[in-house]
Amino acid sequence: MRISALRTVAMLVLCACALGLSPRADEATPSGGPRETPADTPSTSTVRASRINYADAEAQVSAMYPLRLDQMSQVVQNSHNWRGPQDASARCEVGFSAESIVIRGEFVDDLPFQQTMTRPSMPDWWRMTYGADGLEFSFDDPTSSTNKVRLALNFSSRAVNPTVDLLQNPIGAKTGPMPTASIELFDATAPEETTDKEEPARVGFEVAIPMAQVADPRLFAGPLRITMRMHDLDGGPSTYLMMQQVIEKK
Repeated sequence: MRISALRTVAMLVLCACALGLSPRADEATPSGGPRETPADTPSTSTVRASRINYADAEAQVSAMYPLRLDQMSQVVQNSHNWRGPQDASARCEVGFSAESIVIRGEFVDDLPFQQTMTRPSMPDWWRMTYGADGLEFSFDDPTSSTNKVRLALNFSSRAVNPTVDLLQNPIGAKTGPMPTASIELFDATAPEETTDKEEPARVGFEVAIPMAQVADPRLFAGPLRITMRMHDLDGGPSTYLMMQQVIEKK
């Protein structure tokens, strides 16, 4: 189940078998492969040209705020499905420049990139908050009930097409995948961790999001409540669990 060396999403796709993922098709990828691109979708070159550059955004961040999910007390939904940090865990840092939100970190998952529905943010089963493997981040003004941004790192079925999905925002921006946000997945396994036995996947991620496209930048300059949720799905809906940590930015 070790993911082989990869640095881009394309390499993740080529190494899907090494991830230990089932070769069967699922609802999100009916043919067992990537979804077809609609005719009116911008070309890859056009999207890349307008996408924020992660390295440039990270260079402008002066402070990062750490979050970590690896304790039973952090499993807030379906704790009976959690078998420890090797089943599902994550650690990351969140930072803000004048123009961008930057998120970097890694997660561990014994069955990564499970997604059984095309729109995981709208699960059709009442016990599921998010219908796929993914990380969700909320940024909200603690003095307001409406000034809030929710984003999901949608790893997609088999990591074919990972996106940053805007779930909620206070400025009326269109929700859904953000073509101008940057998300990259890569193998985060340290060389000394490499063994002959099967290990859970350890996947790194780097994300940059244009701040003005999700909220008034002043939201991120003041006191802020930051919530990270990890959604883990190992198969059908009954395998779902959710972990959560909340920190305060002063």
